[in-house]
Amino acid sequence: PKEYEIFRTPPNPEGMSYCVGSHSVSYTEAAAIEAGVLVEARVDIGRLPKATGTLFGRSEMFERLDRLWADPAIGVAAVGAEGGTGKSVLISRWLDQVKDRRWDGAERVFGWSFYSQGSDRQASADEFLDAALDYFDPHGRRPNSAWDKGVALAGRMAECKCLLVLDGLEPLQYGEADMRGRLKD
Repeated sequence: PKEYEIFRTPPNPEGMSYCVGSHSVSYTEAAAIEAGVLVEARVDIGRLPKATGTLFGRSEMFERLDRLWADPAIGVAAVGAEGGTGKSVLISRWLDQVKDRRWDGAERVFGWSFYSQGSDRQASADEFLDAALDYFDPHGRRPNSAWDKGVALAGRMAECKCLLVLDGLEPLQYGEADMRGRLKD
């Protein structure tokens, strides 16, 4: 299979982070750890595809994902490769490993797949934004526009150590050569 590409961007430089060992944690988690309280992750990954198939020789990719996840300077990582190379299986198996490590101190873990194999349903970010806002901020005010929902979601996510996994973004991307890979929604 074609090699995976991992892209990264730094998080919002205005966000505050606290270090516990080699992990960056939110203020809430740092205070809980200092007080001796174990923080239990809240997890909703049922909308991600289930891992099927076998992976061979991916230990290097798992280690790379672990390094990216542990690095407080990394805010976004994207795994990209041709269709059918096992990206979803790779991430599903990596999530199993992170789960075994008690989510590495994450307070919240949320997963969403935009891909509907065998369905003629059009993918839209609207359903995702509503579900993610309900998850990260169940009692918060709901903005009207998708852009404002995205801003509100990013703000809520910046307040805690969280892991957001988005799968199957292809239906939301432009296919034309000059815009290929950019999100249209």
